[in-house]
Amino acid sequence: MKKAKLIFASGSELKAFEAIDRHLPPGWRLYTNIPLSRIVEIDRAELTEKKWNFYLKTSVDFVLTDYAHEPVLAIEFDGLGQGYSAGKSYVLKSQVETDPYRELKLNFKIDTCYSVGLPLIVISFEEIESIGSDDLLSVINSMIGVHVAAYEYKETIEAWDRENRGAGKSFEEMLWEDSYLRTELEIKNDPFLAKLVDLESEFSDLGASWSMKSVSRPDVMTALREKKTFEAVGCRWVVKGGKLTVPVMITVWVRNFAGSEMNYSLDSAFIPSHGINPLKVAENIGWFLSHKKAVEIVRRSQT
Repeated sequence: MKKAKLIFASGSELKAFEAIDRHLPPGWRLYTNIPLSRIVEIDRAELTEKKWNFYLKTSVDFVLTDYAHEPVLAIEFDGLGQGYSAGKSYVLKSQVETDPYRELKLNFKIDTCYSVGLPLIVISFEEIESIGSDDLLSVINSMIGVHVAAYEYKETIEAWDRENRGAGKSFEEMLWEDSYLRTELEIKNDPFLAKLVDLESEFSDLGASWSMKSVSRPDVMTALREKKTFEAVGCRWVVKGGKLTVPVMITVWVRNFAGSEMNYSLDSAFIPSHGINPLKVAENIGWFLSHKKAVEIVRRSQT
């Protein structure tokens, strides 16, 4: 008998926790290995015996709570299956011989959480790997930021409605307030956008122009023709001109965590049921990386 060295199931799970926890907005907390029965209450009669036994024994890797300590997002790290959740379904990417029921188990957790309005997303190594050794940022950081921004946007809009804030205002004024709120919350909560703000003045001095194009796998026409859900969505950024002697091209891909809710449309303003638009995540990351690279190239040329 001995004391465990880690409260995590593996070093990879610890890395996932650190990747998520590192950039949480103030007031938000991340808890690890929470029993499913602690976040979703189920009557015995609602489940078969096998599902009931699993429900009592299983836990969720991470639970994100808001400033009122209410669970708002459940996160499962799938180091074995290397899969992800496409909306309300789990996608297994690597057959796991040690657990042939992994897909069944994860779908049960997803269904159970969604049934009470608590979204659960499944992530794996692709989402926790650092993007740039000096930034300590990963895809999951932007995913959490986008989720928190969507959550706070909904809460704020509901408060505005209760306060009748739109009384006496034109439609255009209300649109501007809505747009400003979205932008403010995204910058506040997404660490990639927060770092982008720090580059704004230096990037403007470059005199460069930028363009952005949304992409998907499969492409939109193939997805429509074959009635396939996007497996991944991305954003291609190009920065050129001004003090840049060569253009900067950055493409960022993010797995489609919204699943069929994307509905063959590459719309980054759309808010899916779990509040995480993968295209918005790709845009935010690509925006930061392309502008950062452009600034760094010009810095080096001037030394």
